[in-house]
Amino acid sequence: KKIKVTDHFIFVNPSFDIKKQLKLAFKEKLLYYMVDLTKKYYNLMGFECSLPKIIIKDVKSKWGSYNKLKHEIIYSSNLIFKDVNLYDYLVVHELAHILQFDHSKKFYEIVSKYCPNYKKLRKQLREM
Repeated sequence: KKIKVTDHFIFVNPSFDIKKQLKLAFKEKLLYYMVDLTKKYYNLMGFECSLPKIIIKDVKSKWGSYNKLKHEIIYSSNLIFKDVNLYDYLVVHELAHILQFDHSKKFYEIVSKYCPNYKKLRKQLREM
């Protein structure tokens, strides 16, 4: 067995890629967390459309993306290695794309309304 997670310990097989093992072990927990957080902001932002489908993928170049045609948000499985305090910004950012698809001034006004400290969080995310 590659990995075992208990309440207090994570046991990994050193002959396997530890980072990959951790992503696999926590992918489902990350999905539940991101679905809950996305629902929270979705309700707060007062959307009239359906909740987008939430997917966790092994994406290296982005932390999240919104696919307008499929109405889905993809979050990177690499988020498990990032500070959970940054997740709010990511969720608001992706949901804001439903209202404003580009990164215009109007887009960041929407982000700012629901995540006032987004500039600080975005900077932290880029530095990591």
